[in-house]
Amino acid sequence: MTWPIELICVVLLISAIISSLLAFHAWQRRRQPGALWLALLMVAVAVWSMAGLFEIIIPGVPAKILWSKISYLGIATVAPFWFLFALAFTGRSGRIGRGGMLLLWSGVAAILGLVFTNELHGLVWSRVEPFTDAVGPRAIYHHGPAIWLVMAYLYGFLIAGAWPPPLPPAGRGAHRRRPRAVGHEHQLHRRLQSSARD
Repeated sequence: MTWPIELICVVLLISAIISSLLAFHAWQRRRQPGALWLALLMVAVAVWSMAGLFEIIIPGVPAKILWSKISYLGIATVAPFWFLFALAFTGRSGRIGRGGMLLLWSGVAAILGLVFTNELHGLVWSRVEPFTDAVGPRAIYHHGPAIWLVMAYLYGFLIAGAWPPPLPPAGRGAHRRRPRAVGHEHQLHRRLQSSARD
């Protein structure tokens, strides 16, 4: 099924507008846990959407390639921002540490480096094939081997962010509450005995 190009453009524009509004809304509450990362996540989605829109409507393959590269400023950061938002929102942001942050953003920098130097190696897009249809000039992107590493990296952070936080051991809280519960049982038993005597 092929979607009309006009509909795709409208969806991308709406996505960019809604994401921008959500980013502004989250930024106003940036002191709340995870709000700053949520704002940056929405900015990344807006950049991705708008760059995708321009890639469609602007003619000429070189311009389309440029906007495809710009879209990766959003694509490459959506998953890390989502992951950091999930950690902060669930109170786990302290677990990643400086080393983890360095590793995370080093991966993003590597992805962007591959994208913006693709003409030198063709690892992200092995070739870009121009063609023209009823809509106008368009481009077909043939992906190179690096795209699988990029997808694995980004989807890994998306899954990690969606993974539920570990629950505390059930026995620990139960052992703390047990003496109090036992004490209440003894008090109730004494009251019942005294009521029976009366």
